Amino acid sequence: IASVVAFLAGAGASYLTATTIFTDGGIMQSSVGL
Repeated sequence: IASVVAFLAGAGASYLTATTIFTDGGIMQSSVGL
């Protein structure tokens, strides 16, 4: 989670709008239908 927070606090996050960032360690990658 800390790496996502650090990214969002940085200048690179200024390009993100209306985005969902999953911080589940990759669990959503194996979910069928999502």
